[in-house]
Amino acid sequence: MSNILNHNRNIFDFKINKSDCWDFHLCINNCDSILNNEKYCLAVNIDTNDNECIWFDTLYSKKENTWSNAINNGLYLNSIGFTGIDNGLITFDKDKITNKEFLDIFLNSKYSIEKNDKRFILNKVNGNNQIYDYSTEITYYNDTQVIKLNGGFYQGFFKSNNYQVLPTDINNGVCFSFILKKENFTNPNITLNDKHPNNKGFFFYIGTRAENKWWKKYNTSFDYEKCLQQYSDDYSKEYLEFTPLKNKEYVSEMPIKSDGKYFENDYLTNNNEDKYFDENNSCCNSYVESDYIEDDIQIEENMKLNTSEGYDLYQPNIIEFKTDNKFITYNHTHDGFTVKDKIDDKEIILYDIKKPDIGNYFTLFNRTCSGYTVNNIQTLIDKENKKYDILADLYNNALGFRITDDGKIGYRYLIKNCDSNDIKIEEEYSISNIINNVWCKIDIKICPSGKNIKIFIYVNNKLVLVSKELPKLNLRKLDDLSSKQEGVPFNISLGGGTQGLCDSIDINYMTPPEMILPLEKNFAGTFIGYIKLFKFYNCTMNYSMLERNLENEDELLNQNDIYII
Repeated sequence: MSNILNHNRNIFDFKINKSDCWDFHLCINNCDSILNNEKYCLAVNIDTNDNECIWFDTLYSKKENTWSNAINNGLYLNSIGFTGIDNGLITFDKDKITNKEFLDIFLNSKYSIEKNDKRFILNKVNGNNQIYDYSTEITYYNDTQVIKLNGGFYQGFFKSNNYQVLPTDINNGVCFSFILKKENFTNPNITLNDKHPNNKGFFFYIGTRAENKWWKKYNTSFDYEKCLQQYSDDYSKEYLEFTPLKNKEYVSEMPIKSDGKYFENDYLTNNNEDKYFDENNSCCNSYVESDYIEDDIQIEENMKLNTSEGYDLYQPNIIEFKTDNKFITYNHTHDGFTVKDKIDDKEIILYDIKKPDIGNYFTLFNRTCSGYTVNNIQTLIDKENKKYDILADLYNNALGFRITDDGKIGYRYLIKNCDSNDIKIEEEYSISNIINNVWCKIDIKICPSGKNIKIFIYVNNKLVLVSKELPKLNLRKLDDLSSKQEGVPFNISLGGGTQGLCDSIDINYMTPPEMILPLEKNFAGTFIGYIKLFKFYNCTMNYSMLERNLENEDELLNQNDIYII
């Protein structure tokens, strides 16, 4: 170098070969400080070969690897039945359930995570509509415990009330790491990939796992007729033939309780027949009277249901805010508090229905035959309060990564199309044959780029894709009451994209969805193969960190003839 400077001239001639992508990082003293920071910013570490990370159908991050700012003051979700039945967090057999039993699941299901448990948790996805198969299996590959994915995947949320185990603002730099192996398993059953072949290969997703499922009861501002697409006969013919619930009589196949004992339906006799029933070959010397069998309830599609806060389940635009301001709480209204309530300095949650923008009241109260008065203005307010923009929940709130059948790896991102006020899908992929049917390590970096972000994808430490500049992620909840969306926003999927609302179940639980909405259309697909490792770093990994991360997994990768690009 000194020789070059002494001659005061540059004797080197560089040319860039654009056929390959290379990423170099220069640092001093082997980057010890950076490598130490690697452990500090490791927020999720799920290793399927570690029994600490697997419990039946649930995956747990290691206890020693949690986000430094994580909080869990005790998570208690009292309305999880509204949405937990859509992705299988709550499972049931709808062919063997009564209306009363379903309504109890729908309205009264609970979900909790013990206080101070700051691990990230993923649950196996299921489909209560019984349309799609979500097969996963904990198995062994060369003495290493892995997850075999053949239509199924896992989902988990990382933020709710009094609970947050991962950051929501990840635009300052994060890294996702995976060890996986692509395969060509066959599945005789129908999967999401069969319905949406262009979504096959999604192995990771972050954002909201579904649109607002109550949109059909709202006054949406989007033309959903173009989303109306009936499921083909191959998928749900038998399900679409169900008669409406109010006209259907259900006979429960569940055991029926009588005098502290459970009797199967086969034991029941007609009341006008002089017959005994026998259980375990012993005569009980008693009849089964009709009084023992409880009549099922009727479920009407438009029956009135309330949230835990007492609001109409189908009313949008309910606002909630926390306050300890006494001028607000002691407000001299019939709903206001008094000193007798002894709320002290505690923070309370107040609710109200957002006032719609209905224009100038002076023009509405115009003293004409069509004008409004104080007696009927509420009808207009009630109508306008039903307006809801379902697409506004999705912009910059749905990002997935997939591997195609020909070995390309890339991303898919849902943003807003400002020209048409509609959604827009940004999508880029590497060249073909980057991912083959061998074990490989994938690292995905999200890095700030001015007011935007850029995505860097590495395979076995080699940079294979640099995205264009993209709008920043805006991970957020739906614009609705918290109790109506528990477990839906701030979601991560491992081994798949997201179901969207394709397995959504409403009060009319025997009828499957009829429309394909944006999240299902663009992200309802799964990875076929094995997954061994998932890590979430709350920092931007540099080359030294990526290289070290690969060295830690040499044993698994080398024993399966790792493919080096």
